Amino acid sequence: MRVLITGMAGFVGTHLVDFLQRLDPSPDVFGLVKPKGTLPELPPAVTLIEADLEDAASVERAVESVAPDRIVHLAAQSSPQLSWADPAGTYRTNVLGLLHVLEAVRKRGIAPRTLVVGSAEEYGLADARDLPLREDAPLRPQSPYASSKVAQGFLALQ
Repeated sequence: MRVLITGMAGFVGTHLVDFLQRLDPSPDVFGLVKPKGTLPELPPAVTLIEADLEDAASVERAVESVAPDRIVHLAAQSSPQLSWADPAGTYRTNVLGLLHVLEAVRKRGIAPRTLVVGSAEEYGLADARDLPLREDAPLRPQSPYASSKVAQGFLALQ
């Protein structure tokens, strides 16, 4: 199995690799990272692939080189606070980035199982009577980050 993890340099990426290796040490794991980005210490089993999610051709080359059976899309601008300062950048990274990944897969004619990670921010402020929230709770995003994550979810459904 060939697993492509976007946002490999983020907090969750390294933990996901550790988890996958505990389940089965045989998958080939490819971590998509920003060109010239700062990298944490990564497990040696990860093959790094540099690609800019905002550049469709860059993402297409990465998907072509990996030919993944599975994709876990973790890459995001994940700060609600920063999303207010740069809403366009947040949408470029979060929505356009995912679109480039999905389009690269479609153009290649492959159908990897794909997980697009969401955020509790999509649900906004919840009334205590509604807790614990269920996945079918109404979406009430209250920041550009939160609405970009809602857009990602709907884009993934397409």
